[in-house]
Amino acid sequence: IPKEEYDSALIVNTNAEDLLEFMDVHEKIKWIHTMKPIANEQVKKRIADSSIHLTNSLDIFLESLAEFVLFSILYFAKRTPYFLEKRAKHQWAPTTVQSPKDMTVGIIGQAGVGCFVADLIKRSIGSKIYACCNDSIEIKEQYSKVCDHIFDIWDNRKLLELSDFVVGILPRGYRFYNFFNIGRFKLMKETAIFINIGIGSTVAENNLVEAIEQKMIAGASLNSFSQNPLPKTSKLYDMKEVLLTYNCAHKTSDYTEQAMNIFGEELKKYIKNIPSD
Repeated sequence: IPKEEYDSALIVNTNAEDLLEFMDVHEKIKWIHTMKPIANEQVKKRIADSSIHLTNSLDIFLESLAEFVLFSILYFAKRTPYFLEKRAKHQWAPTTVQSPKDMTVGIIGQAGVGCFVADLIKRSIGSKIYACCNDSIEIKEQYSKVCDHIFDIWDNRKLLELSDFVVGILPRGYRFYNFFNIGRFKLMKETAIFINIGIGSTVAENNLVEAIEQKMIAGASLNSFSQNPLPKTSKLYDMKEVLLTYNCAHKTSDYTEQAMNIFGEELKKYIKNIPSD
């Protein structure tokens, strides 16, 4: 669009690189609506230093990601890998299963998603919930309504030692690169399950493979990876203790419809100059 032909610009975008390029060309942008989180630090700073109105459709992720965590907990608590293995061998092998209400779930990362996860788990299966985050006091207060205890994000040792399930919800960034590494896996129970719905680069995947092979932890449920698609040479494909969902836990059948419904509501507010929630 030639600069002289517009007064403002609306962008609905999911790619940070394209967004940055567009911002370089069109200086009259007034509103940006994103479908996914903006992880690019340069883009976030440009928006923060401007008067651009920023909205998103991120709420559609909350319910589906929380459901994925609940599914993962039940998948392992009810010993699904064991039953699949015995069925494949045509073996009749009754055993005991675990009750999630007697177990502890530790959540490390973004409280926005974490609150939703904690609330669903507490209402559904009644597990004890610990959380680590460094968000605002307001969000921590909201978190405290559904958690049994809250730690600072860097005070995670106790959470790792006490939790039967450790849920990672960390964002992209150099501070959290390979955050879940061999040192932290060693702190976890030998019976613990690691669940990641955060950014894939926050997990040192080779360390995770080692931790499972060496029986430091019992297994993992992964929805995101440091490289998408996961290379065919990855050992994770061959590990019966690992549940993989290929970065699609949030992609429900009505994903696009929900996203556009949220965009439609934000568009109405923007036209009428009504502040977003």
